[in-house]
Amino acid sequence: MLFAWLAAAFGAPPVTWDNVTEAALGVWGDGPGAIDQASADGARRAARVVPVGPTGVRAEAQVGLAEQQQLLTAVEVPLGLGVRERRYWAGEARALEAGAEAGRWEWVQQVHAAWLDWWTAAEIAEHLAEYAADVADDVQQFQQAVDDGLLAAIALEDLRAESLTVQAEAAATEQQARVAEVRLHRYFGDRALDAGGHDLHALPEGLVNPWTELIPHAPELPPVRMAEARAEAERRRAGALVASRTPTLAVGPMWAPANDGVMRPFGYVGVSVPLQPGVASEARFARGAASAAEAEARWQAHVLQSTLEEESAAWDAARERLRRVESEVLGPLTERQERLEGALRDGLVTADRVVRARRERHEAEHEQVLVAGFLLASTARAEALSRLLEQP
Repeated sequence: MLFAWLAAAFGAPPVTWDNVTEAALGVWGDGPGAIDQASADGARRAARVVPVGPTGVRAEAQVGLAEQQQLLTAVEVPLGLGVRERRYWAGEARALEAGAEAGRWEWVQQVHAAWLDWWTAAEIAEHLAEYAADVADDVQQFQQAVDDGLLAAIALEDLRAESLTVQAEAAATEQQARVAEVRLHRYFGDRALDAGGHDLHALPEGLVNPWTELIPHAPELPPVRMAEARAEAERRRAGALVASRTPTLAVGPMWAPANDGVMRPFGYVGVSVPLQPGVASEARFARGAASAAEAEARWQAHVLQSTLEEESAAWDAARERLRRVESEVLGPLTERQERLEGALRDGLVTADRVVRARRERHEAEHEQVLVAGFLLASTARAEALSRLLEQP
């Protein structure tokens, strides 16, 4: 996609939590958004070429005896002057633009989901690498205790097994991170990715629930606007269909022989009324489609308001969960691990208890990363939605 490749070529800053929305919107404008914009432009151009004046030229000749010969030329002008047709195409353009806006919103959500997958895998892989290094350091320290005769050599086997297990987990997570990174480059080209910039332990202090203020704006969200614009376009289509049955006025000169046999001009005015019996059915169907789109808009507003309320509740619950993990779980588990490691050095416990303590603390830290990632992603989605509302 052009934006991503140009950004990489000209040294654009890395993609981070702070600019992932901006980067996603940039790619959208040069990628899928360009397709939708072309469709909307086509509808606007169609509105501009709807004729205002004459739509036809009429010529008739009657040939026979001298007194029977007649010649007619006229221009035909629909009495509706194409007003409803232009309004229809303008409404169609707005409906296409609203659909593009909804597509842009979905695109940003897709990019955010891919970003969260990569960020989570990258953070956990980094955490596992640090954990594996800590285990390896402890094995070396305990090895000294074995060399000094203070600890049996068999006691280190569980720690060594834990070190190998963590290395295997780290390799698997690095693989996930690599695959997720490749998926992100599909959106951002060769632009660098930066997972850092956030202190997970300080995360709750700097964040407030971003969804609360968005709940009242559910009727303004892109899916609702798209349904409303489609309803208006269908109503205008019905009007344009009815307008196609508008009478057409024909005006022009006509020639016929006078008493002296010479062709004399005089004026001609005629009116034609198209019957088009199928138009009424199509117009009623269009009105039904408009009613359906209006119902869709009402339903989307209800669903989206419920979704925003759910997002808000999930954010609050995640923040409380992270607070409890950090204050009520990680602290005690870390202290327990340190006590057991000291007891192992003194030969008071077996190594499997230290391994279990390490594993339980590690799982709590793993949960911390997952919940922090959820909070960051939820906040980024809300900020993106706020931006789309402010600048559709």
